[in-house]
Formats: sequence, structure tokens, C-alpha cells
Amino acid sequence: MVVVGAAGVEVVPGTSGPINKVEEAKEFVQKYGLPVIFKAAYGGGGRGMRRVTQMSVSAVENSLVHHGSK
Repeated sequence: MVVVGAAGVEVVPGTSGPINKVEEAKEFVQKYGLPVIFKAAYGGGGRGMRRVTQMSVSAVENSLVHHGSK
């Protein structure tokens, strides 16, 4: 978890923009750990969320392709 501001509020880490490449996903996982959730960038109301529990190229690529990020 990341603590934000003087209030000490914990928030779930994320990215400021979309992840488009497997290497970007690997860097995020190395920094924050697993599991991670890939979410569709443009709406969907949460229907496009994919949980990744192991860092394999196929799992990440499948999530990226599913969300149209690739």
C-alpha cells in the first residue's frame, strides 16, 4: 500500500496511464508485487477487469490483448 498525504490514507498503487507492453507490466509487478488487476482503459463498468496472480508473459499478454491495449 501507498500512504498519501498528511492524513496517512492508504491507497492501492496504480499507474498514471495505460500499460501497453509486457515490460511495463513486469516493472510494475517488480515494484508492487502480485496479484494485480488489469482494467480496460475506456469504461466497461468493471466488466473488463482481469486478475493476474502469476507473472507469466502469456497471462499478461492475454489481459492486455483482452483490453485492447496491444
